[in-house]
Amino acid sequence: MKKINIAIDGPSGSGKSTAAKAVAKELGLKYINTGLVYRSIAFYVIDNSIPLKEKDIVNSLKDIKIKLLRFEKVDLNGQKLFDELREDKVSKVAAIVASMTPVREFALKIQRYYASTKGIVMDGRDTTFKIMPKADLKIFLDTDVKERAKRRVNQNKSLGYDINYDEVLKEIKARDKLDRNRKKDPLHKTKDAILIDSTNISLEEVIEKIIKLAKERL
Repeated sequence: MKKINIAIDGPSGSGKSTAAKAVAKELGLKYINTGLVYRSIAFYVIDNSIPLKEKDIVNSLKDIKIKLLRFEKVDLNGQKLFDELREDKVSKVAAIVASMTPVREFALKIQRYYASTKGIVMDGRDTTFKIMPKADLKIFLDTDVKERAKRRVNQNKSLGYDINYDEVLKEIKARDKLDRNRKKDPLHKTKDAILIDSTNISLEEVIEKIIKLAKERL
């Protein structure tokens, strides 16, 4: 079967990762979460008590070696990470470091390395126009911010975590502002990306739409 590359962009909480993983599994492609690079940098910053100032963080990049492994695991300077990268404190610092141009340039080299072969499904906030600009299929997955907050709360409740809706909504809005207004590669839909609004449809329907579009390109 012909191998294609699929890039999925969209705001925080729109379901990019869940959809991308399901599509990759269905089509027999490799899934790569580009955001893990920023989370790895954030983990290093926290673990080494590096001040959240651009000069200090950029200076630390020379000491960071990141390898993206199977099953969304990461090798950070020889340390295997998974759950640690999903912690809330890491998410918050990842949003900060991802807004820094030198950090994005550092991350881009790693991300493009993994995007250089065929048979990849990648998701992230600049995947369609920066990491895989020549992807065979580009998707911009969007969802109303209130619906994204609602889904995040329900997801956490299913895992046994009780979080406040208003706080989650505030956090997502703040992340959107950072992503859409950063100087380097702000989040946006490219002209050749297909918009899928999942506000009023299920995740299963989103996945079906992407798979159908992908098969049309095989």
